[in-house]
Amino acid sequence: MWLLNLKQKQMKSFITMIISALITNFAFAQSQNVDSIKIYKLALDADIKSVIPLVESYDLQNLNDTCKAFVLQYKNIFVSDQDNSDYLKNHDSKINTLLYIYHNYWRKSLLLNQSFDSLIMNNVYDFLKKDYPNVTNNEDSLNVYLSKYISGKGYYSTGFSRVGKLYDLLVWETEKDTVYHIKNKILDSKVRVVFMTDFVCLGWEDYATFGKYYPGGWAEKDKLFCVIDSYDKTSEKFRVSYLAHEGQHFSDYKHFSDLTSYELEYRAKLVELSLSDERLFHLIEFFINNSNKESKDGHCKANYSVISNLSKRLFDIDFEGNITKWKQVEKKKINKTAYKLLQENTRLLKKTSEKCKK
Repeated sequence: MWLLNLKQKQMKSFITMIISALITNFAFAQSQNVDSIKIYKLALDADIKSVIPLVESYDLQNLNDTCKAFVLQYKNIFVSDQDNSDYLKNHDSKINTLLYIYHNYWRKSLLLNQSFDSLIMNNVYDFLKKDYPNVTNNEDSLNVYLSKYISGKGYYSTGFSRVGKLYDLLVWETEKDTVYHIKNKILDSKVRVVFMTDFVCLGWEDYATFGKYYPGGWAEKDKLFCVIDSYDKTSEKFRVSYLAHEGQHFSDYKHFSDLTSYELEYRAKLVELSLSDERLFHLIEFFINNSNKESKDGHCKANYSVISNLSKRLFDIDFEGNITKWKQVEKKKINKTAYKLLQENTRLLKKTSEKCKK
């Protein structure tokens, strides 16, 4: 009965999140007061420190109700001395103490835009050693015993791992395996895909954006993982931005094992732009809005490189940030140019790999 109530609560929370995001997007489209694009960009780059002056600059009396609620969320969580939101209450589960540790680490890291890796490692180590005296304070050991602890509570997890700048924690209750044949002009491979549902926690990106953004999936060396409630399996978003994107990671893990997060994301994003049609300009606009050449986050930095390298080929400038100009270019021309950049990168990686072998 408890599990049934938990699932009902999570489903209700998920539906509420989707409706809220749709309403918020509509309100932002009508309002010129709140720069939600910039705020979300900073949040996804783990830089809430730069968000604070923005939200504090808004006069709440001049905002509509939805924009006001958005600004107040950031103020209640990050401007106050403590998180005054109901985040932990809404994520009530059998791992409350552990989630509290991560919550404090995320908030401090986001607020100060600094690395507190030693803090989370020490706190997770202290937490685990009570039940697992053999645990040691290093990533591999923490990953093994954290995964063991969470699975002992009846959940699956990402273990002790990182997303972007921060150590992250995704925890879910249900998963289902299937196999997909990814076949397009770039990939032709059968891959195991794990569909995950009934999430307890969707990580620091979810926390920093109030459920607007979170990892939709990821690749490991032997399988892909998918937050399936984020996708319509018949959509281009699923076929291209999930299967083809993560499938490229899956392929690169086999052929280029030493690639950085930035290099992996650069290649996978080019795959998306090589194959997209109906979502092509949506993707380009997202990459423009969430690009940062100097970021330590692989996604943000890759967004910049993709747009910059395409801009040089299509517009003969370093970075075209006006989406209207992109929409004047034929989609197939963008597809072909992205594909050509991917092929050039592949040849460079193969050449480098061959030199290393000699």
